Amino acid sequence: MVHAKSTPHLDKHHTVFGQVFE
Repeated sequence: MVHAKSTPHLDKHHTVFGQVFE
């Protein structure tokens, strides 16, 4: 699952690239 970098913050599951690793 890949998210676009549109969030102002990064979750622990998000990388600086805006990708989500589940």
